[in-house]
Amino acid sequence: MLLDLKLVIRLQEIDNRLAELAKEIATLPKHIAEIEKKLESHQRKLDADRAAQTANQKDRKKFEADIFAAQSEGRIR
Repeated sequence: MLLDLKLVIRLQEIDNRLAELAKEIATLPKHIAEIEKKLESHQRKLDADRAAQTANQKDRKKFEADIFAAQSEGRIR
């Protein structure tokens, strides 16, 4: 009888753990969707930052060319 009681208790523990895991599994799609939404937001920000960096590099090259031209013409030292 004692063995039967131990087995029933162990079975109940396993049942409880299965219920916990089932709840955790049920929440995963929502959690994944939240992560994907954050990733998409970060990707848009990264794309915007890259575009700004490209524009800044173009401006810098233009300004450097202007400075070089002014120096060549003797307008600045």
